[in-house]
Amino acid sequence: MGFKGGIIGGAIAGIAVGILDLVVARARSGIWEPYCIARLGELYPPPLYGIMTATISGIVLGAIYSRLYPSIPGETVTKGVYYGLFVWIIADMAGFGLFVWIIQDIAYGPYIFSPFVYAIIRLSMWLVYGAMLGAVFEKLK
Repeated sequence: MGFKGGIIGGAIAGIAVGILDLVVARARSGIWEPYCIARLGELYPPPLYGIMTATISGIVLGAIYSRLYPSIPGETVTKGVYYGLFVWIIADMAGFGLFVWIIQDIAYGPYIFSPFVYAIIRLSMWLVYGAMLGAVFEKLK
């Protein structure tokens, strides 16, 4: 059930992080738009858009996790946390995520979060995602 476990675990963790994303955005700004990117998904209500994108990302990253699982150090939840940290470094720090946020911050002003706060929030979300993925994957493995 390795590959299926990664997909199922990724979907569950993705949904949870999508909801967490919405709660953080709501608490910080009073609106249901995760990091104010929901305007890109105007075909869907912002809460649905945030959960959909987190779930799709969760499924893809869960499938990748299932393939990398043997090479990740640690056991169970620790493997997931390491994977979440790795994804945060690749996707948000070295990748496109932080760059887009900085450009948006320059263009529109600090609408919700500064890039530094954004990076810390995203780190915590990826660690939660990784821990949940690791726990669910281990149960389904």
